[in-house]
Amino acid sequence: MGPDTEYALISLTHGKVAVIDLLDCAIADMRKWHAEKPTHRNRQWRASGVYRGEDGKQHKIWLHRAIHSAPSVDHKSCDGLDNRRRNLRSASANEQQWNRPATKRNKFGAKGVHLDRRRNRYCAKIRKFGRSYFLGEFRTLDEAAAAYRNAALQMHGYFANLGGVPSETR
Repeated sequence: MGPDTEYALISLTHGKVAVIDLLDCAIADMRKWHAEKPTHRNRQWRASGVYRGEDGKQHKIWLHRAIHSAPSVDHKSCDGLDNRRRNLRSASANEQQWNRPATKRNKFGAKGVHLDRRRNRYCAKIRKFGRSYFLGEFRTLDEAAAAYRNAALQMHGYFANLGGVPSETR
């Protein structure tokens, strides 16, 4: 969070804090916000609130959707509690998947890379639209990670997550 950006902090449950732009304080003040724990489907903390719909029932609303007002919103930095406008963008479900960081069980810290123990080589692969593309076998982790990064930039473009590097820093 740079000094050039004016932002506000919203206290949430579980000791979490959400970040929003100052101009969105009116939206945030409309309800009480809660921190939603990561689940198997969503791997990041997010802020949610409740509102009463026209049907008289309570409905959940996500802070990022209240601010961006789009049906499908992606956090560029993969931080679900950073709801500043510069961190939010409209994205399809596929584009959101492309921006996901490496999984927790990734042992190498490089997205799209695994070790073939039989051949003692690092293998790189990437997915797009449900199809997996094998990028090759490499002697070093750095070579395999570079192959994934190049393919991600070509195939996923603006939504490419280069193995944990937030896409907004490019």
